[in-house]
Amino acid sequence: MREMMEQESNEIEINLRELYITLKRNLLKIILVTALFAGIFGGYTNFFVESTYSSTAELYILSSEDGQQVYNLTVGDQLAQDYIRLVTTKTVLQTAIDDLAIDMDYRELQNKISVENPEDTRFMTITVTDGNAERARDLAQRIAVVTSKTVSKTMDVPEPTIVDAAEKPDYPDGPNVRMFALLGGIIGLVVSVFIIFIKVILNDTVQNEDDIEHYLGINMLAQLPLEQKRRNKKAKRHNDEYKNLYVGKNRGNRSIQLKRKVKH
Repeated sequence: MREMMEQESNEIEINLRELYITLKRNLLKIILVTALFAGIFGGYTNFFVESTYSSTAELYILSSEDGQQVYNLTVGDQLAQDYIRLVTTKTVLQTAIDDLAIDMDYRELQNKISVENPEDTRFMTITVTDGNAERARDLAQRIAVVTSKTVSKTMDVPEPTIVDAAEKPDYPDGPNVRMFALLGGIIGLVVSVFIIFIKVILNDTVQNEDDIEHYLGINMLAQLPLEQKRRNKKAKRHNDEYKNLYVGKNRGNRSIQLKRKVKH
């Protein structure tokens, strides 16, 4: 039992060593594959994925009591949750779409809008993300206006105040080309290392004298430099061919000289 465990440990050690050596030999290939995947992912994201722009409008929520505005944090928190639900309703979104005369379904707009209420505040942010910067701004601003009016009519409370109007974004906020390129590089690295690992695991051929001693239990006495012999044979064959060619040329030259002498 102990011998079997030692043998398994040795096999694992040898496999890890072979894997390390193989990875070291193929380091350049791994780097090239990693760079290739990073370039493909980054290039595809940059040239084929549509850029997105986000614009945000911010509202301040108030509550009323006896016809006067009071700053009641508890009531404000309760209203904030109702406002968030109201913003994404068909009534508000379809009204904003109709006011801007945009060819868009309210369900599509629901997927482009996000509403947040920071904790312990009575502020509400409405963010619209779209492939067109101006349209993102217009939608965010119009939804804020429609929401304010709808809240006042529906809940019989003062209209929420638009603190920050939506602005046209100068730069896209997505997609993140660097992140996708990094993701592609990681995938390329994992794929290349995995392929090399599989090759090492499936390779059951004898590579060197250590494999012979480990798997066959035979001690190495000597090595035959077969590769050097092949090279020597190739070099000798090349020299012989050159000599034959040289002799043939000399014979040809001699025959030409003899013919010339006969003519004279």
